[in-house]
Amino acid sequence: MTDTTSGTPRQVAREKLVNKIDPVFWVFDRLLLEGLFRPPKKNSPGKYELLDVAEEDFLIENLCKHRFVAWCNIGLAVFLAAWGLRAIFAKGDAGVVVTGLLAPAMITGAAWYTLTFGGISEKFLNVAMTLTRWMFLAFSLSMTLLTALLCSLTPWPIGWFVLAPIYVGLYVASMLYDNLDGLKIGLDTTLLRFSRASLNYYQKHGLLTRDETEADVFTSDTGASSEEIGLFSHHISMLEHNLRMMREQRPLAVANHLIASCTDHLFKVLTMSLGDSAAFGEGDEFRKYLALAHRWGQDEVDFATISYLRHAIHALRGRLGDPSGKELAVAESTLDEFERLRLETVPQELADHLFVHVFQQLVSLMKENRHLLFQDVRSSAMEY
Repeated sequence: MTDTTSGTPRQVAREKLVNKIDPVFWVFDRLLLEGLFRPPKKNSPGKYELLDVAEEDFLIENLCKHRFVAWCNIGLAVFLAAWGLRAIFAKGDAGVVVTGLLAPAMITGAAWYTLTFGGISEKFLNVAMTLTRWMFLAFSLSMTLLTALLCSLTPWPIGWFVLAPIYVGLYVASMLYDNLDGLKIGLDTTLLRFSRASLNYYQKHGLLTRDETEADVFTSDTGASSEEIGLFSHHISMLEHNLRMMREQRPLAVANHLIASCTDHLFKVLTMSLGDSAAFGEGDEFRKYLALAHRWGQDEVDFATISYLRHAIHALRGRLGDPSGKELAVAESTLDEFERLRLETVPQELADHLFVHVFQQLVSLMKENRHLLFQDVRSSAMEY
């Protein structure tokens, strides 16, 4: 790489003596860095986008590579013009030479446009530069000799006015392709890291299970938007936060408010899963419960919350099926015991503890099966 401590990579390269006296370097420098790789700003006529240091450093290094290849082709062209072509026609069969040159030209040409810097890790840039230098040298030399022979074998106007422009166009296009492709070096590695991070994110939020990931099973249900994932996770997170608050001893008004808030977030998660097929959090009674729970007595909040939790357990049993039946039965038995205790006076601390226990069971169950809930979220959205 170029040392940029005393200026930009281009400034440093232009100060080197070998580059100052090299006409090929100056032609390529102006063609690439002052022409083709100087994109204009869309909304500012007459102004141009600036290349960052890494991009300019790569273009300078690649320019030096192509300068070497260009001088080799110039040397071959001079040799052919001075003596080589006459020797071929005098002592050999030009048709055989042309046929023989087709193989390296086609192989290296196909490889040149197939190989991509994007699939190479940035730490192997030097190896990639060496590989492409010798590959392009082989391709361009075979094309130079092939074009020179075809121009000599073809009538004068066609050779110089058709074949020569084809050769120049192919050479310039190959050089530009190499520079453009090189600017995305390491892209595949970056995309791989992004894909892995995305899979971890989707697994964390229940969009994919590890079994689906390992089996490469990706259905249309796994395409939920980031907004849906975020909203789902938000309600679960807020529910868990409220439960942590309830584990500490709270005044009755605060405890009632937290219980109602837990019920609200639980219903919102279920609404995301079931969509319009079930009414969660609808009706004046529920809205009054949310708004006035902090003013109600303990008995009123306990009675309403037990009823809402039974409704939620019933909905989860229908959604998750038999595998979750045992856990839901435990939660339901806790509510049964709670109702039995309500025949007598239930201390607030005990009531809060029982509610925390049931809510935590439901939250844990939803987190373990959230890929199923989230898939249903996506299915409902697609049907809508």
